[in-house]
Amino acid sequence: AAARAAGITIFAASGDQGAYDCQSANLADDRLSVDWPAASANVVAVGGTRLSVRADGSYLAEYGWEDSLQGGGSGGGLASVTPRPSWQQGPGVTNAQSNGQRQLPDVAGPGDPSSGMIVFTRGRSAEIGGTSAAAPFWAAALALMREYAQRHGVRDLGFIAPLLYKVAANPATRD
Repeated sequence: AAARAAGITIFAASGDQGAYDCQSANLADDRLSVDWPAASANVVAVGGTRLSVRADGSYLAEYGWEDSLQGGGSGGGLASVTPRPSWQQGPGVTNAQSNGQRQLPDVAGPGDPSSGMIVFTRGRSAEIGGTSAAAPFWAAALALMREYAQRHGVRDLGFIAPLLYKVAANPATRD
């Protein structure tokens, strides 16, 4: 809450257990649940996507990451104790499952380990994924957005979640 009040955006991973975050502690727990701190209205919750490419490696499609065979995928759903924040308005927010609680994730990035990111460490490369990889991806993207905004006379973007929903709700603002 203090970071948000100071205009700082924290990106929190939405978890890798799909809509069943309780299973990260107990596989037999099949209650619908979401990850904390992603459920907090003081952070931007980051889910995961799966990237599909053509045979030549060019972009084909990107969609929500789920892997039912492995029991994983992008975390998300309705927070049980956090009311939906006033800024969480836009396409898809009001739907049949809406119950007045915080919905997550807010955004998504490369999460599927089989189409995630390549990292280099100790002279070797490895492919990684998970929403814990997608969250710093968004933090880096925000650093670039802030740099761009500052070059164009915008002093500070502040806590970014309300602006992200505003842009999503108004396609004309995306240019």
